[in-house]
Amino acid sequence: ISPVTAEWDFKKAMGNAKDEAKFRIEPHSGTLHPGERQNVAVEFIPSEDRLHSVKLPLKVNQSSKSRMLQLDGYGVTTKVTFSPSLMELGPILPFSPEGAVRTVTMTNESKRP
Repeated sequence: ISPVTAEWDFKKAMGNAKDEAKFRIEPHSGTLHPGERQNVAVEFIPSEDRLHSVKLPLKVNQSSKSRMLQLDGYGVTTKVTFSPSLMELGPILPFSPEGAVRTVTMTNESKRP
């Protein structure tokens, strides 16, 4: 009996082309010898406040079927407010030791952390 190596490769994602660009896979292909494992990093980089979804076919040589990896991610925009929204410091002489100090409060009003 000879050991069988598994050469694998992620093929072109299926779904929205805009969504495909939001996911990065590393490594994209490789070879596994009997008993070996491979961690695959999936990075999600959204630029819009919405669901992003693609199906990523995984082809293993010596196999007639591809496996599907479903990738879903939800981009959430941050909502930050300032109070007061406008701050006037008035005229100040250059190099004045007193300067002007005011306090502004920044609040994260997003629904998610």
